[in-house]
Amino acid sequence: MKPSRALHPHLMLLPTGLILAVFFFYPLAVAVHSSFFEWDLLTPPRYVGLDNYRTLRASGELWRTFTTTLLFSVVVVLGSMALGLGLALGLDRPGRFAAFVRGAVFSAYVVSWVSVALLWLWILDADAGAVNRGLHALGFGRVNFLGDPAIAPFSIAAVTIWKVAGYSMVIFLAGLQDIPTPVLEAAALDGAGPIARFRSIVWPLLRPTAGRAGRVSVGEVEVMMEGL
Repeated sequence: MKPSRALHPHLMLLPTGLILAVFFFYPLAVAVHSSFFEWDLLTPPRYVGLDNYRTLRASGELWRTFTTTLLFSVVVVLGSMALGLGLALGLDRPGRFAAFVRGAVFSAYVVSWVSVALLWLWILDADAGAVNRGLHALGFGRVNFLGDPAIAPFSIAAVTIWKVAGYSMVIFLAGLQDIPTPVLEAAALDGAGPIARFRSIVWPLLRPTAGRAGRVSVGEVEVMMEGL
C-alpha cells in the first residue's frame, strides 16, 4: 500500500509517539536526571554527580540485581517454551476434551496481570494461602513463597510460566499442524519411534516456531520487570 501523501504515515504514528514520549521517554529522562541528586523527599535535592552510581556499584546490589534478572529471564523463557511444547504435543489431537483443555490453558494468557497477581497472592500467601494450608495439613512447615529472597524469584517465575505457557502452546500447535503428515507416517513405517520422530523431524521443523515462542516469553519477562 502506498500512502496518498507522504505525511500520512507520520500522522498515523503520531499518537503512539506521543504516548511513548509522555509515559516512557519523559519519565526515563526524569529518572536519569534524579539519579545525579541526593534527595530524601523532605529537604531540597542536592547534586552529587556520580556518587549514587559509585555507591550502587560498591554495595553489590547492581550485580545481584543483574544475576537475579538473568536467572528469572532464563527460567521463564525456557520453562514456558518447554511447558508450551509439551502441552502442544499432548493436545495436538481432535476431540472435545482436547479442545476444552486447550481453551482452558490458553485462557490464563488473556487474563490481566492484576487478576493473576490477586489469584496467586491468595494461593501462595505465607499464612492463609491455599498451598501452605495444604502443606500444614500434611504435616509440613509453612513456606514463605513471596517473602523469602531465595524462593520469591522462582515463585514469580512459576506464575509467569503458568500465564505464558498457553500462548506458547498455541504457537507450537500451529507449527505442529504445518508439519506434513505423510513425512511422519513414512518415518513411522521405517521404524522410527516417537522420540526418534520428534528428534529428527518434528523439532527441526519447529525451530522457527520456537523462535517466535521465545520472543513472546521475552516480552512477558519485560512486562514483569516493568511491573516490579
